[in-house]
Amino acid sequence: MKKYALLLISLILSLAMVGCGPSASPKAEEAGHGHEGEENLLELTSQQRAQIGLSVEKAGPGTIVKELLLPGEVRLNEERSALVALKASGRIVRIEASLGDSVRAGETLALLESDQLADAQAEYLERLRSRDLSKKTFQRKETLKNEHVAGEAEWMEAEAAYKNGENLLEASRRRLLLLGLSSAEIAALSQQPPSKMGLYLLKAPIGGRVVGREITLGDNLEAGTTVFTLADTSLLWVDLSLTPDLQGFVKEGDEAWIEGEDGTREKCRIFLISPTLDPSTRTLTLRLELKNPKGFWKPGSYVSGSLRSGERAVPLLVPRSSVQILEGNPVVFVPEGHGFHAHPVVLGERDGEHVEILSGIASGTPVVVRGAFELKAAAVTSSLGSHAGHNH
Repeated sequence: MKKYALLLISLILSLAMVGCGPSASPKAEEAGHGHEGEENLLELTSQQRAQIGLSVEKAGPGTIVKELLLPGEVRLNEERSALVALKASGRIVRIEASLGDSVRAGETLALLESDQLADAQAEYLERLRSRDLSKKTFQRKETLKNEHVAGEAEWMEAEAAYKNGENLLEASRRRLLLLGLSSAEIAALSQQPPSKMGLYLLKAPIGGRVVGREITLGDNLEAGTTVFTLADTSLLWVDLSLTPDLQGFVKEGDEAWIEGEDGTREKCRIFLISPTLDPSTRTLTLRLELKNPKGFWKPGSYVSGSLRSGERAVPLLVPRSSVQILEGNPVVFVPEGHGFHAHPVVLGERDGEHVEILSGIASGTPVVVRGAFELKAAAVTSSLGSHAGHNH
């Protein structure tokens, strides 16, 4: 950018000396100003043209794309995000993840001491021992029954006790699952030392980044408290707001350009048009997927979306880069002889790339499409110098 600015300044200074035609002699001053065309001609050397990458194209017929411009907001992808809540009440004794960290699915986020979990684990172990005992009793009674040593009633009583023990154990196992333990962790409880009873490892349900953290060390929290928000930010959502009268111009599958506040643009596709109106804004929501592999786009940031809603053939248009504002009026630069002349034009419709020309030049007229801004800057500088030179 600095190099470009220096180049532009150098070009403007050199054009100020050679632009606007040859210097007028005293005789020419006395004769009046009969050659305005030559005085307004900006002359460039071949080296200067190369420096600014100047290029020329012919104006002609084309198509103007009609666009809808809609306000919107970048959001987390709800299908790739998760709220991590406590399944058991307890006290936070260690925190493993900080805001902005990347985590893997199953990775430990925090450690809690939970009396609720300890009670459930103790209940499970007690019922496990009771079930094992009733199982052995049932097996012994069954053997004795088969040997005609024990009666049918004793066997049935042992069987009922064993089945009841199985049911109670399964209820305790389900309770532990609801409190956040895995089946493998439950199966290993009988080998776990008493010092680790009641320790609750809070684990990440999905891989992603920590985009929210609502705990501090030592917090005593109830079950159900949300403590982390995780999200895969490589694929986000954009919600655009559309008034109901414009819904006929869009459909699911349409492409749209999303533009950030700094001018960065990204092409997205609409995958959902809300079937109901937002009750607060009375608008429809258009939802698009936004690829974000480098993490540039931030959830919560405001954007604008442009959607193609139709097109119209026009007899004459030029690229938007060709049109410059000079002394408050739109102009295009047309090559004439060894220089370029600013032609005032009347503009019509425009889209993201082209502008319709209603009058000022004819179809087939060559116009500057690259380097027009530099010519405008030189024209402004030359004009200032010209006015200064006419102060008598």
